[in-house]
Amino acid sequence: PVDGLDVTLTIDAAVQRAAERQMDEAIRLNGAVGGSIMVMDVQTGEIVAMVTRPSFDPNSYGDHGFSV
Repeated sequence: PVDGLDVTLTIDAAVQRAAERQMDEAIRLNGAVGGSIMVMDVQTGEIVAMVTRPSFDPNSYGDHGFSV
């Protein structure tokens, strides 16, 4: 590792799973087409969970009309 170039992941799998379930339920209940949730630890600023719907699959980048 080089100073300043490290990345530390702070996602908590249990919180991530709960956020995904809540997002899917909120979309279903409200008839929404999508939404976003971000859960942050206010003491440290760490991102504990992040959800975006509709989800994005980088393996099918060209299928959504995006170009490089």
